[in-house]
Amino acid sequence: MSLINFFEEFSDSGSLLNAKFIKNKSIVFLAAKSLKQFLSFAKKIRSINKKVVPGYWPIIEGTYWISPFTSETELNRLGREFMNEKLKGIPVLLDLELPTLRPKRDLIKQILFNFTTLKNNATIISGLYSQLQHNKSPIYSAEYPIPFLDLSFNYKKIPCQRIYMCYTSMSPNILKSAFRYFVKKQHCPVGLGVIAKGILGDEKIITEKDLLYDLKYFKDTKEIFIFRLGGLTYELAVKIGA
Repeated sequence: MSLINFFEEFSDSGSLLNAKFIKNKSIVFLAAKSLKQFLSFAKKIRSINKKVVPGYWPIIEGTYWISPFTSETELNRLGREFMNEKLKGIPVLLDLELPTLRPKRDLIKQILFNFTTLKNNATIISGLYSQLQHNKSPIYSAEYPIPFLDLSFNYKKIPCQRIYMCYTSMSPNILKSAFRYFVKKQHCPVGLGVIAKGILGDEKIITEKDLLYDLKYFKDTKEIFIFRLGGLTYELAVKIGA
């Protein structure tokens, strides 16, 4: 049976109250702008449900997600946080996505004129893993099924759990079956959803029927992460076995 976990992108919005619907042990990755903010969110969610294991999901100033487009200053800040003893043993999510909230022309300009900087930043991101190992933090990375611009890592060298984002509600119908099949073949944790909108604001919400189908399809997957806790209800929690 899969362990049902959650992402929560808006940890300061009241969504943490939905943790009361979770009956089994569950990791909930809480998006936060700093380690200090995360520790505050973690304390709150633990007061709501002791079975929840809070995980740190760092949000980056300027690019929001972690990528080679993230500034060296922000990457180095993360590195210092990851060495902090207060993070010891706490699961950490590295959300590896392109900074699509920024104008596309800015990204193209960086690729054309600052490619060396992008490669250097990719090296710094790889180094974050060794810093997390210092605190024995379980490491997860959220990734596209098809890696692009170093948004993936060599998992033979790095002890990290890759989470493939398989949000079928946001996939063209013609590709959904192939999408599910490809992700299942990777034998790694999977992200399902979405059951609530995220930072983009235009995410299509998955139907309950489709979510239950996806959960059945990935029933042999050890860990499943659902985006996001804010969309969880008591009735849905019972049906998905959370």
